[in-house]
Amino acid sequence: MELLKQVPSNFFGILASPNKEIYMQALMSIHEAFQTDWSIRRSDLVILMLDQLDDLFEGYRIEEEDANDLIEKTSSAYGNLIIRKLRDAGWLEIEMGSDDFMEYISVPDYAFKIIKVLHDILCESRDSEYNRYVYSTYSVLKTSNESGEDYKTAIDSAFEQTMELFNKLKMLHVNIRRYHKQLADHHELNQILIEHFDDFKANLADKIYYPIKTFDSVHRFKTPILAILKEWLHDDDILDLVAQEAWVRERQRRSGSETIVKDEAKEEAKRKLVGVIDTYENMDVLLKDIDKKNSDYTKATLDRMDFLLNTDRSVKGKIREIIKVITKDETNKWVHRVQSAVAISSQTIVDDNSLYVSRKVKKRDNIKKEKIRQIMDKKSVKQEADDFRSSVQEAFSKRKIQQYVFELMADKPSISAKDFPLNEDKDYVMSLLSVLESDDKESKYDVRFKEGELACKHYRIPDFDMNKKRGNHDR
Repeated sequence: MELLKQVPSNFFGILASPNKEIYMQALMSIHEAFQTDWSIRRSDLVILMLDQLDDLFEGYRIEEEDANDLIEKTSSAYGNLIIRKLRDAGWLEIEMGSDDFMEYISVPDYAFKIIKVLHDILCESRDSEYNRYVYSTYSVLKTSNESGEDYKTAIDSAFEQTMELFNKLKMLHVNIRRYHKQLADHHELNQILIEHFDDFKANLADKIYYPIKTFDSVHRFKTPILAILKEWLHDDDILDLVAQEAWVRERQRRSGSETIVKDEAKEEAKRKLVGVIDTYENMDVLLKDIDKKNSDYTKATLDRMDFLLNTDRSVKGKIREIIKVITKDETNKWVHRVQSAVAISSQTIVDDNSLYVSRKVKKRDNIKKEKIRQIMDKKSVKQEADDFRSSVQEAFSKRKIQQYVFELMADKPSISAKDFPLNEDKDYVMSLLSVLESDDKESKYDVRFKEGELACKHYRIPDFDMNKKRGNHDR
């Protein structure tokens, strides 16, 4: 591998040594020192290490080959020893100053990159703040779309922000699962509370999960982002402008024909547009999985806390749990195992139920299964339904309703709601249908509603007057 060719063979050895924690903190000190300087005097680096590592020097495990370098076990001696060990492993380089003949420390490029990665792993969750990735993507695309300028810049920025967002979501997904697995390793309630609130909530939930669900919601900005990106992807004029922007930037620092540069820029723009579109269209699946894992982790945390709160973890409590298991062991498997180590015997009390033997349900085998015969076939059922529908329609037909009303009216020109008998359900249905029938054009009577209701037995109908229409008084 190319990496192993660039770094010394014992480069990673210090990170596996018994003093790895001290070396790791030393590398963090070096990262801090080289934020503003490209070269630092050895004595200054020793002083910086003394400030940050003095408490750790007492736990330094001295190897046989280092015994001669630590004749005096002072902090300064420990600091110089660590610098020498880092130099021998290839993390540092020491050179003499041309003017003052002082030793200066510098960091090789490959070592500085790895130190930066280690620093990001240790400090990113603690120091970094959440950027509004979704809103930033939407804002830069919207601004460029409205102004008609800087399309390439907008596409590049949208791609970078989207990939960073996707990486944050993947980190959140993996870390929630990691916290879930760590729950089983905690046997104290305080451990769970500290990890959940000081670590998970502060570094993951509040910094990534909460923003995605609130002010930087994917669902809020997803639709306008996809609309702009798809429009640009299929607009040749916009892709030509992207290609022109790329040519203006690149023509000063690279050789090649204008056509080749523009074609490459178009392909790159299409690739990034498609990448952002695919990421947003498939992000719902990842977000649903994250929601589920967060819900499972929260539930598991509460269950674990409930278990620790309600479980007696003293010796007495553990013995009680063992006895519970033994008493439920019908095969006496655990009883024999315990009796081989401890003198234990079972005791029972004679009572009214001592001679009772519970009934055991016997499972019948080789039972012949018979198919249940249908009482009626589908044709018969359909015929029965049709006959029932026909009988209902015949009983409550328009002719029957008109006839019912005029039998109640007899020779009177009008009747009121109180003239309707309400002795049974059929009477109640006929009174309602009579009122509804009055709206029909062919109806020979009309209805005028009055205020109030009439109640008879357990039936209740609105009060009304029913009058024969003109030409029907002699009926």
